[in-house]
Amino acid sequence: MSISILERETIANLEVDNDLFPGELPGQAQATLGYGRLLAEQAATRRRNALWRTLAELDVLPFTGSSVEAYKQACARRANRRIAEAALATVGLSALVALVALPLLLFTALFGFANAAFYSALAFSAGTVIAVAAGVVESRYSVEREWTMRELSDYAEPVPEFVLQTAVEVKQAHPDAEFHVCTLEENRVVVDPFLVLRIQEGGAERDYYLEVWNESRFDGRREA
Repeated sequence: MSISILERETIANLEVDNDLFPGELPGQAQATLGYGRLLAEQAATRRRNALWRTLAELDVLPFTGSSVEAYKQACARRANRRIAEAALATVGLSALVALVALPLLLFTALFGFANAAFYSALAFSAGTVIAVAAGVVESRYSVEREWTMRELSDYAEPVPEFVLQTAVEVKQAHPDAEFHVCTLEENRVVVDPFLVLRIQEGGAERDYYLEVWNESRFDGRREA
């Protein structure tokens, strides 16, 4: 799947104006009234803006949520047992036809039965082609591809240096940042990993997809 689907955010779309919480009011409301929500929102906004500025300086603003979702849906694939079983049965039947037709083809060709040889050749060719096509269908629908998330520290596969560099620099500037790897897996084989930044926002976890690489052939360069 082409990573051209993925689009990055712009700092204008992410940064929130700090002046939404002006002056000393948030602190005064907390100290005088015991109302701490405004102060918490002010602190969260400042942390978020500082994070966005760090990401902008590193030129790794997160991919847009809509483009990540579109990419995931395009890559993921659910196994379909009925189609896989039907295709497998077709493979067996077609292979049987081809195996029966082959000796008939040799016999009729050897003894000059032209018409019989023609139909035997036709049956052998059709059986072979259908068996191959059904085999392709069976392999496609018997394999499930799904996205999984795990902590970067638990990820056992190689990670490109530019991805690790991004994680290190963000972590150094923002110690509360957590990193995960979101991977597309096919029969336990990792296909397309993302580096995911996870932060706390408003008491909830929020994920930002920063980097992506092709597991089978990454060459140390950012592709998106």
